[in-house]
Order: sequence, then C-alpha cells, then structure tokens
Amino acid sequence: MAAAVFEKIVAEKLVSYLIRKLSLTVQNAAARVIIGTRNWKFDHITPVLRDLHWLPVRQHITFKLAMMVYKWGCTVWHRG
Repeated sequence: MAAAVFEKIVAEKLVSYLIRKLSLTVQNAAARVIIGTRNWKFDHITPVLRDLHWLPVRQHITFKLAMMVYKWGCTVWHRG
C-alpha cells in the first residue's frame, strides 16, 4: 500500500516537473521566436504569451482534454 502511494507521488511530481520545464523552455522560446524579441534574457514573456492568446501548458492540457471529452460526448449523444 505504501509503495503504491509513493509511486503515485513520484509520478505526480515528475509530471509536474516536466510540465513546468516544458512551459519554461519550449513554449517561451517559441513565443520569443514568433514575436521576434531581441533581448531574450531580459524581456518578460507573460505579455507576449497574452498577445498570442496562448494558455500556460497545464491549462492548455486541461483545455484539450475537456474538448476531447466534449467532442466524444457530442458524438455519442448524436448517435443515440
């Protein structure tokens, strides 16, 4: 029982770490490339993400899952 709880905690921490790293590196770098900011180290990225209407990675994942469930529900409902 304790091992299963430990494994779950480790898995949650790992997912949280990977999402945070993805958010800090890939998404921010992509936004800077699209906007074309010159001072990569000194410009704030939050206004850039807002201008692009991009959600933070964790919220984007939640949104995509919600949309998948909604579309699945609509498909099942229309068939029945």
